[in-house]
Amino acid sequence: VTSIGHTAFYNCTNLKSLNLGNGIKRLGWNNDSWEGIFEGCINLTNIKIPASVEEIGEYAFKGCDKIIYDLKTIPGVKILDGWVVGYTKDCPSKIDLTNFNIADGAFYGCTVLTSVKLSNSLKQIGYHVFSGCKNLTSITIPNSVTSIRYGAFMCCSGLTSVTIPNRVTWIGDSAFSCCSGLTSVTIPESVEYINDLAFLNCGGLKSFIVSPNNPSFKSVNGLLLSKDGTSLIAGINGDVVIPNGVTRIYGDAFYRYSGLTSVTIPESVEYIGEWAFCGCSGLTKFIVDSNNPSYKSVNGLLFSKDGKTLIAGINGNVVIPQGVTSIGDGAFSDRNGLTSVSIPNSVTSIGEYAFYNCYNCDGLIKFIVDSNNPNYKSVNSLLLTKDGKKLIAGVNGDVVIPNSVTSIGDFAFCRCSGLTSVTISDSVTSIDYYAFYGCSGLTSVTIPDSVTSIGDYAFKSCDNLKSAIFLGDAPRDVGNDIFDNCADGFVIKVKKGTKGWNGDYNSTALPATWQGYPIMYTDQFSYKVAFNANGGTGKMAAQTLIYDRAANLNKNAFTRSGYTFLGWAKSATGAVVYK
Repeated sequence: VTSIGHTAFYNCTNLKSLNLGNGIKRLGWNNDSWEGIFEGCINLTNIKIPASVEEIGEYAFKGCDKIIYDLKTIPGVKILDGWVVGYTKDCPSKIDLTNFNIADGAFYGCTVLTSVKLSNSLKQIGYHVFSGCKNLTSITIPNSVTSIRYGAFMCCSGLTSVTIPNRVTWIGDSAFSCCSGLTSVTIPESVEYINDLAFLNCGGLKSFIVSPNNPSFKSVNGLLLSKDGTSLIAGINGDVVIPNGVTRIYGDAFYRYSGLTSVTIPESVEYIGEWAFCGCSGLTKFIVDSNNPSYKSVNGLLFSKDGKTLIAGINGNVVIPQGVTSIGDGAFSDRNGLTSVSIPNSVTSIGEYAFYNCYNCDGLIKFIVDSNNPNYKSVNSLLLTKDGKKLIAGVNGDVVIPNSVTSIGDFAFCRCSGLTSVTISDSVTSIDYYAFYGCSGLTSVTIPDSVTSIGDYAFKSCDNLKSAIFLGDAPRDVGNDIFDNCADGFVIKVKKGTKGWNGDYNSTALPATWQGYPIMYTDQFSYKVAFNANGGTGKMAAQTLIYDRAANLNKNAFTRSGYTFLGWAKSATGAVVYK
């Protein structure tokens, strides 16, 4: 036996000791992933790692609290037979590991770590070894290392530059992803493989420097290209000019490059991968060579050559040209500077996540849809399906959801940090997953009695949300973690006499928690406002409001020939009180 699979001893709670034969090279190996080989072995006290072992997988000893680790050689660092397998709360900020091997994930999330010295015999930087070490600013990768594995330095935002030594042949998936402080990467001639997600979400990256002797890659204008110059593998930030000769831009090449401001695309580019420009929050302009046979730019936007598909958007006040029929997946994703979008009547499809996360810094405030559009419309500046039943994308500010809406769609207000209040109409029956995720401006939300379904993470990470008031029985269909990571002291408030909070929809009993969140009765009862046409025509449903809580009245839907609507009065002959 030379390797033992990643769950071979998982949760073996009766396992107390284990002898591993010399000759075993891999602990927790399963094709291309390592994890949890002894995880949950809560009674394991005695294990010896033979000298033949070369790799130990992630989470190998998670929950093995009875093992006696060496915590004296480096206080705060768990050492077992020459292997560093984890750390404690006492982990120092500077560590010398020149005499040790390192298990995968050993320092995952160790935010106190600032510098590390590694062994000159280390062969690889394993899976997630330093992932999440956001304060790590100094590390020298020894010349002995031949591979940098999945997520090795993921989210090490303190790293500003990395020099890859000249024996490394492999740089894996997400090896340096989310390293927002990284400005330059030097790649030697030895590197043969770079995963196309290796430098994902590096918003500060300005240049790749590739050895001219490298047989697989080169750098031009600071960009990372294949040796023949036809494939753009990873981009940089700033005003980017893609060299002529590039025919293919990899998907995710510029993914979440927040410092990317403009992109000039030559006539040679034939293919742009999915999500290539997703999450570019500073992007203001695409410039496409007029001779390009596959793409063109209009109003700074990136389109297919026929002008029918909008591939990637920009920030600012965007007017989509007439003739566009499709807004592509993720087209405006993370465009935090997007303030308004005008959609013509020609648009008949809007892709997934098209306007995902366009709301930070009080960004998007208005959708304007041509009234003749057959599939979509805008009401209260919100983007809806034509029948008004589904809310596709929201905006910032004080929002009133129209009383035609039955479903608040997936991600509709996700990370809408400028959303300060939301009035959910009585017509809404479902709040879909991630609908209000990360809406940090919300302090309270009222869920009407019409809502029967709340999707996964619907209000998660609304870190200033202090309460959710339910006006009816407990929703029957509830997803995971719907109110996780809300404000300290968050509480659910319900009306007396409502049912289902203890899981029994015939019972009015109120438990201490619902879905894991504190729950209590509230005196903030609701009331309904009825609207009278006062001689006009049309219909408007009553609006439910909460006593002592400010709210906007629904938009007037009545008409009367020869009259102009001035506002709402409290009686047929009274003065206008609400506008």
